[in-house]
Amino acid sequence: MELKCFGGTASETNKATPFLCLLFRMLHLKPSFDIVLQFVRNADFKYLRILGAFYIRLVGTHEVIYTELEPLLADFRKLNKQTRTGWESTTVDQ
Repeated sequence: MELKCFGGTASETNKATPFLCLLFRMLHLKPSFDIVLQFVRNADFKYLRILGAFYIRLVGTHEVIYTELEPLLADFRKLNKQTRTGWESTTVDQ
């Protein structure tokens, strides 16, 4: 819940961002799907919501992907994306 950005690798040394480390940890632990759905349905923490959505996109079935992730298209909150060259601004629906 203390995530401040999302992204893959950052800096010139290709160090993984905390977001990517949490995603890999989730893939390793294989949490209950109900827990991941609570991440996506929680509108208070936007980066936790994005983490859950990314996990569902990787391991979910196409029915779950469309039913659970389609409401995120109406979420226009700004996000910080960490890249190798610096920071970018984007929104949840992108």
